[in-house]
Amino acid sequence: DLSEGGYGVSLLNDSKYGHDVHDNVMRLTLLKSGIDPDPEADQGLHRFTYSLLPHLGDWREAQTVRHAYELNVPVLCIPGQGGTPLSHGDACPSFIQTDCSHIVVETVKPAEDGDGLIVRLYEAHNQRGGGTLRFATSLRSVQVCNLLEEPLAEVSVQENRFSFEIRPFEIKTFRVHPVSFQA
Repeated sequence: DLSEGGYGVSLLNDSKYGHDVHDNVMRLTLLKSGIDPDPEADQGLHRFTYSLLPHLGDWREAQTVRHAYELNVPVLCIPGQGGTPLSHGDACPSFIQTDCSHIVVETVKPAEDGDGLIVRLYEAHNQRGGGTLRFATSLRSVQVCNLLEEPLAEVSVQENRFSFEIRPFEIKTFRVHPVSFQA
């Protein structure tokens, strides 16, 4: 991102790690021509996706991290049949929602030992504070865990949500037990 005085531009891409800003010029390396260890590497047709995001304010106010996720993780549409409204919210709510734009839910997966779901999230804007996760179903229990999914402490649950504190750029892992869940 390159910002100044209330406006800026973010350079987003879907797969390139080579980028820099030098003398107010944003650069994105699309292809390198290395020959070692494979002299035939990177030959053939290449496709690149990138986006320039002009914005007001700084990268936090512009929600640059959210726009980058939208570019990198497009919506996956799966045809299905309509159902009845769930007990918490609209007829088709998200399975999990956060109340803070600076908290990114990165992973939702079955626990490695098959006991519940693992929800991994992180704070993306260098901001300390609290957050709440809300689910589309009631929760039986939640534990905060380490990265190896080992429980550290119980978390207080209010029906389909729980709150937590988070430090700047902290990664948090929770083991969630919905009332109705089978791995």
